[in-house]
Amino acid sequence: MEEYCQAYASALYSLLEEKERPSYQNALSSIGKDFAENPSFLRLLSSYQIGYEEKEKMLKRIYGPLGLPRLLPFLCLLVKKHRIASFDDIESCFASLCDEASSTTRGIVYS
Repeated sequence: MEEYCQAYASALYSLLEEKERPSYQNALSSIGKDFAENPSFLRLLSSYQIGYEEKEKMLKRIYGPLGLPRLLPFLCLLVKKHRIASFDDIESCFASLCDEASSTTRGIVYS
């Protein structure tokens, strides 16, 4: 995982109050699922063929209604800096920070 993923996750984490973090963690997880289910949308946001303003409008239309004031600027920053393709890693880093703060350990169950 790249250092910049940790840096972006830490930046968002530091902007949020403790009570806000679970909502953002859930939203980021949901967005990650959106990207996994629609990889063409992630490719579109990563594309150099579409201008930043158009991508920003799409993000506002789709994720603006979530009502999380720092989410949209964060996503737009990832798009503007061409880091949106690393969203999964950034979301994973953010989840790790939240888990660490709440003393939660995630495990993998094999059957």
